[in-house]
Amino acid sequence: MQYDKIEIYNLKKNLNFIKYVYKKRKNYPNILISHSSGGITKSLEKLIKICLNNEFNVIIPDHFTSRGVVTQWWHKMENNPSMCDRMIDIIEIHKKINLKLLCGISAGGTAVIMASSHIKVPNFSIYPSTFPLRESLVNSYKTTIITGKNDDWTTLNHAKNLQNYNNCNIIEVPGYHGFMSIGENRFLPECITYKNFIDNKIYKDNFILKDPPNKGVTVKYNSRSVSITLKKFEEFIKNNA
Repeated sequence: MQYDKIEIYNLKKNLNFIKYVYKKRKNYPNILISHSSGGITKSLEKLIKICLNNEFNVIIPDHFTSRGVVTQWWHKMENNPSMCDRMIDIIEIHKKINLKLLCGISAGGTAVIMASSHIKVPNFSIYPSTFPLRESLVNSYKTTIITGKNDDWTTLNHAKNLQNYNNCNIIEVPGYHGFMSIGENRFLPECITYKNFIDNKIYKDNFILKDPPNKGVTVKYNSRSVSITLKKFEEFIKNNA
């Protein structure tokens, strides 16, 4: 990846972020990419490369380290950080560094959708959780969601239910959750899922769900879905540059 330097920021007690600076000599626009429950992983690299190739600086918040978290397994509800915490992280970064675009994967995708309703920045979200409906989800700004047809964790039906409220753009691709993660091919029997639930009530952003009775999700890499996602992501950047 071509960039001039990497800057590390400590914005506040619970928030660090990395900035890939495309060019030092010019004030290029910034795009933020919010990571998934697996943390900052290699699945972000291709997204970062596309951003840099399109002359964007890239901001990567670390939602985990300063909170003492390595990963979230979702064997039960995970609330450190919560979706609301992630959203607030992004809003706080925007106060310091003007963000032109947002992108996120899984829980990070949910966070950028929610943050967009407050900072009015277009967002591209890869298999986000859109259940339950929260105030900042239904009021999101210029949202594009790309998700797998067979995703049994953050389901296509949940995304379509959100679409009824905010007319977000949904792109359906083949496969399951985690299709961006090279080598991933597992059934997770202890992972909670709300795949059988639809609830049209709109909740406060800080609402905490109870653990569902259902468990068991599939996470599986899909090269075709990755290719489609990267193409659509680059189109999103060019259309909103």
